[in-house]
Amino acid sequence: MSAGLQCFSPAGELVVDITDNLCRFIGQLMTGTSPGSLDVPEFSGGRGFVYTMDDGGINPMEPVTRPMVELTPTGFKWSFPSGPPARKSLPVIYGVY
Repeated sequence: MSAGLQCFSPAGELVVDITDNLCRFIGQLMTGTSPGSLDVPEFSGGRGFVYTMDDGGINPMEPVTRPMVELTPTGFKWSFPSGPPARKSLPVIYGVY
């Protein structure tokens, strides 16, 4: 007999099934104000994710350049596009799904 996991909403709708992909949080970091990268061995399967969080809110009048984050086959990297001379460090969370 097989075993599995299913979760249902109060309305009886199936919301999680054993075949669903669930995210696993691996870590977080602050980008700092210089370009950089991080190797994440768990990303080698091609199922990594990265989210940046602007902890100060988004103010279009704020004269700063926020980092752009890009997934790579072995982790992720961040860089700063051209823009105002002040760079803003952002928190980044990453994991796999």
